[in-house]
Amino acid sequence: SADRCAAVREAAKDSAVLLKGPTTLVSDVNGDLIFVRNANQRLATAGTGDVLTGIIGAIIRNSPIHLAAAAAAHWHGQASQLAQPHMTASDLPLLLDPARSAMLSK
Repeated sequence: SADRCAAVREAAKDSAVLLKGPTTLVSDVNGDLIFVRNANQRLATAGTGDVLTGIIGAIIRNSPIHLAAAAAAHWHGQASQLAQPHMTASDLPLLLDPARSAMLSK
């Protein structure tokens, strides 16, 4: 929604910001937005944001922070697509490698 876009842009005045949701929003300091639309309801589970933070931390070294955040959100969403309906956050890391393989084969 426009409110979510405005909120993430406002928060990103000094750094990149990621707002997790059905459509994850990432803003850079210039207010440019990246929309990541592959999340599902399985990511509305306690601890999945911690997994996302770990993915960002793993890839941030080689990319600008907003691009690392967007790539991590996409990877996180792809992993959730492979999850069973009643997954927990601890299931998600086990799905990262299969999700990466699926993304690279497209």
